[in-house]
Amino acid sequence: TCRKWQMARPAAKANPNKCPTCGIVSHPDLFWYNVHGSLIQRVGPMPALLYGVIKRYCWTMPYKNCSASHSTLAKAIGMKSPVPVAKYLKLLIQEGYVRNKLKPGRWHQYVTTGKAEVEGKQDFKEIQEIRERKLQEMVAI
Repeated sequence: TCRKWQMARPAAKANPNKCPTCGIVSHPDLFWYNVHGSLIQRVGPMPALLYGVIKRYCWTMPYKNCSASHSTLAKAIGMKSPVPVAKYLKLLIQEGYVRNKLKPGRWHQYVTTGKAEVEGKQDFKEIQEIRERKLQEMVAI
């Protein structure tokens, strides 16, 4: 999203989700979700977006965990049904990106483990090393 959209968003009256300069229409909260490219490659785009929603809720909730219902999470990623959210959460839990702190007789509480950030940094370091090797090869020629 463009920077002008974030600044002009409160003043936009016709469609608050449409950028006044470039015309991109988006979900109102999607540009706040932080998703690593490596996570998208490993689990797919929708589970990665769900991870970003859970991560954002963990940052904003007082106890640093996400206790939102599956239907709330589905609305946050633009889905009408909460059924796929359960499948995506199961995948994220199996892969170790999210942990469920379920208490007996209570609701689900999801917490991010930090694995995505570690993998993202490792991938970034690998990309930097490849770029440096290619640059050294070009200079050597």
